[in-house]
Amino acid sequence: MNIKITPSFLQGKIEIPSSKSEAHRLCIGAALAEGTSYIENITLSNDIETTMHILSAWGATFSCIEKKNNGKYIYKIQGGLSTKKEVVEVDCMESGSTLRFCIPLGLFLNKEMKYDRQGHLAQRPIYPYVDCLKKAIFLEEEKTLLVKGSIVPSVYTLPGNSSSQFFTGLFMVCPLLDGNSIINIIPPLESSSYLAVTKQCLSLFGISISKENTYTYKIEGNQTYKNGKFRISGDDSQATFWIAAASLYGDISIQGLSKNSLQGDAVFQKFISQMNGKLYWNQEELCIKETLLTAYNFDVSDCPDLFPVLAVVCALSKGKSIIKGVSRVRLKECDRVHAMTVELSKIGAKIKENAEKVIIEGVSSFSGGVVSSWNDHRIAMALAVASCRCKKELLIEQAECVNKSYPLFWKDFQKLGGYIKKV
Repeated sequence: MNIKITPSFLQGKIEIPSSKSEAHRLCIGAALAEGTSYIENITLSNDIETTMHILSAWGATFSCIEKKNNGKYIYKIQGGLSTKKEVVEVDCMESGSTLRFCIPLGLFLNKEMKYDRQGHLAQRPIYPYVDCLKKAIFLEEEKTLLVKGSIVPSVYTLPGNSSSQFFTGLFMVCPLLDGNSIINIIPPLESSSYLAVTKQCLSLFGISISKENTYTYKIEGNQTYKNGKFRISGDDSQATFWIAAASLYGDISIQGLSKNSLQGDAVFQKFISQMNGKLYWNQEELCIKETLLTAYNFDVSDCPDLFPVLAVVCALSKGKSIIKGVSRVRLKECDRVHAMTVELSKIGAKIKENAEKVIIEGVSSFSGGVVSSWNDHRIAMALAVASCRCKKELLIEQAECVNKSYPLFWKDFQKLGGYIKKV
């Protein structure tokens, strides 16, 4: 599906989707807890449904008991995952989070798992697990990953500049093992905020993880996940697109965010403030108004998902911006550094990339035209933000890829006054 956007001023109130990061973690925790749990405020997306489907294949039951008008759901989860003797095959679709969270859990449950991987997921790295899970064997065949062996209490050492998803996978399983484990991080540590989110979510299930120092975590074994009622908070990552759009050409109030969020992408609010952006809290709403943004230098090593939308903002700001820490940005659903460089250049941005950083000289507006999403949800949404300052219509190819994380994005775009047409 292609979307043609007519540039427009975006304004109004928007209720942000619930956090995808929290949803993954809470669904897994509820599946591991014996008995019945309830999770409120779930926003369904391809990635979250993929995690639910795999947990269901392993024995949990997910039942939707209420759908609200805002597109959010309440789920009842019957926990208790079972071991199986035969090889279990599941499809991770294109969800890197699902695959990396489930590999240690699959070893704990079934000893032998076959993971199908769609799209670019087969190219995304898993080497930190290959290196540290010494009792596991990894066999890759194009779109398929076979993992067999076991996971035991141990000292696990992983590079801190790999995805935090590897640490989260171990954090969730090590408490179930018959003995204590140590997680060592090889500096530098990136995306540390996601480890804080994981610890916070696990604590809701009664799981304790001790942070010994910046680079060492101690996890006691023989812990038990406790069932309960849980509520997912708003997604700071998805809010960034509306914060950017309003800052460039709009007046938007966002509902559903937390002022004290642990989510790493909440730092985008600080980034916009550093660029002379106008945003403030009005009770429980985050309000953003259009202003002339000025260039700034950023490091996205701790928040790589922010790069696409940050590149758009920098490209429409006064002066020269530099975005550093982009190495992991290249290992997402696509090489997002190169994708944004190519697509923004098509519509008049002055942007250059190299291995370490991206240099952007701001312009007042974009030309419009035809751009590709690279079948990447964050690229598509970032380009939608770019359309607000285009001189003519912008056509985004493969725009349906937003379903991976934010299925209601185009409806919300229209709700705020955006003009779109499917072509």
